[in-house]
Amino acid sequence: KQGSFAAHGMLAVLAWGVATPFAVTVAWFRTLVPSSWIYIHVFANVLSFFFTVVAVIVAITAKSKQADPAHFTKPHHIVGITLMVLMTFQVFSGFSRPPVEKKVGHYADGHGQELCPRSKRQVWYFLHRVSGVSMLAMGIYQISSGLSLYAEDFTVTSIEPWFWLYVGLFAFFLISLKVWIMMEEHKARQNVGMLSSDHMMDQASEVPSYEIDRDHDDLMLAPTAQFVPTK
Repeated sequence: KQGSFAAHGMLAVLAWGVATPFAVTVAWFRTLVPSSWIYIHVFANVLSFFFTVVAVIVAITAKSKQADPAHFTKPHHIVGITLMVLMTFQVFSGFSRPPVEKKVGHYADGHGQELCPRSKRQVWYFLHRVSGVSMLAMGIYQISSGLSLYAEDFTVTSIEPWFWLYVGLFAFFLISLKVWIMMEEHKARQNVGMLSSDHMMDQASEVPSYEIDRDHDDLMLAPTAQFVPTK
């Protein structure tokens, strides 16, 4: 019985401590891998779904073999089955996402197009992001509560503090990476602004300056540059 619940915990950690955080991270930093992030994101989510289903089956099977199999009597059990249902919806909705809808506009993306406001794709994208982040938070809670229950049921030392250390380090890494990307983007924008300013100054220096021609009574404007006629 202890081995079955240990396997259940390992599968849950792979699903919600590795695969799902990786899927969310790739989506968050998709500008680093613009051409392949969607494939990595989908693969990680499908992998998390597979680990979740197997983890739930292992837990139910192990619980059924106990002398007093009390299913779905603790918050850990309810959150676990809820996660599996939500993950199923998340995966299938990901494969059936609506197409991008565009309309003609005068200030869109430089090509005369912009996303339709409140389109089906935008609604789907909002729900997909909210459900993904919510499930990740539930998954973190699920692992933490599972480690606590395992230590309580089998009288072993809980590794829950180590798990929270892992969560903290992972969050610190994500925040640091996000700050670094924002700083690099700010530097890039500054460089583009400086190049544009230099280009405008170069163009201005090519225009001949004019001064008043005081040799004539009509005060006509004449360029200061002197041109020597060719013979």
